[in-house]
Amino acid sequence: EPSGLVELRVVGGPSAGSVHRLGVGRYDIGSGRAARLRIDDPALDARALTLSVAPDRTCQAAAPPEPVSPGQEDEAAPAAGRPGAALGREAVERAAAAGPVGQGVVGAGTGAVAGGLKGGVGTASLRLASGHTVAALVVVNAVGSVCDPATGVLYGRYFTQHPGAGGRAVWPSPETHERARARWAAAMAATERRGAPTVRPGATEPPAPGTPAPGAPPAGQPPLNTTIAVVATNAALTRAQAQKLAGTSHDGLARAVRPVHLLHDGDTVFTLATGDRPVEGTVVNEILAAGADAMTRAIVKAVLSAESVETPAGVFPSYRELYGDLAPEP
Repeated sequence: EPSGLVELRVVGGPSAGSVHRLGVGRYDIGSGRAARLRIDDPALDARALTLSVAPDRTCQAAAPPEPVSPGQEDEAAPAAGRPGAALGREAVERAAAAGPVGQGVVGAGTGAVAGGLKGGVGTASLRLASGHTVAALVVVNAVGSVCDPATGVLYGRYFTQHPGAGGRAVWPSPETHERARARWAAAMAATERRGAPTVRPGATEPPAPGTPAPGAPPAGQPPLNTTIAVVATNAALTRAQAQKLAGTSHDGLARAVRPVHLLHDGDTVFTLATGDRPVEGTVVNEILAAGADAMTRAIVKAVLSAESVETPAGVFPSYRELYGDLAPEP
């Protein structure tokens, strides 16, 4: 049986008799999909109660915080505009209630940059012949580049299917590539002059020439970046297999970003397995390979979905602005 410090017993409604064993933490209880502890009862609010469990087994119940309405996000975040638990819960609820996952400059992708180009959020999924599904959701925010400087082709597109002879990636014309390189270099120079490679509290205006932005790293030191992703599958994976899937998915990251896994990167991939479909024989190898493929495609889609952004931190052009729509990623 599942372990826990305390038991929560449901005594009424359609779920009467069910027992939930809870460990230390904070639980939003309700009937909504975003509730950490979901109870199937239409008479129960989507988020009806917040229960906190302490290490000494004491519990404290409270009414859940009011939902954050548009335009009030700053009030739900701690000082300096950093996101907190309340804002995180609101983000989960909004994502659960929305339709398709947003891509590009949304959510965590708002401040994402990849080698001077605008990064963002991307997602992709694959359905295998075995009936298993493997999907990736990634925030592309890397020190390395996503674009081959010799050709202008996104690195990830060398490994995915595209229109063109033999399914090869479509290369930009030499003229387009030269114009793009010039604009890209100008944007990076403008960012360097502003001296603000990362967004810091208080940097509301570009610094004066020669003056580093508040909290900026020392000259010559690259900013700290993290490309973070989750790969999910409906397969019934063991703990070891799930860890292996996270590892092979890093291969997909290495296909699409170069260089990758540097000391200034915090590249991390998490794995989720719902366990809905059993895994037999060598199917697990197909799932492992699909994790890398889904990751590569998700990175490409993140970059293609991004829009150009100019902030006090710098000028970050999008790939589409520089090269146009060469071949839309499905």
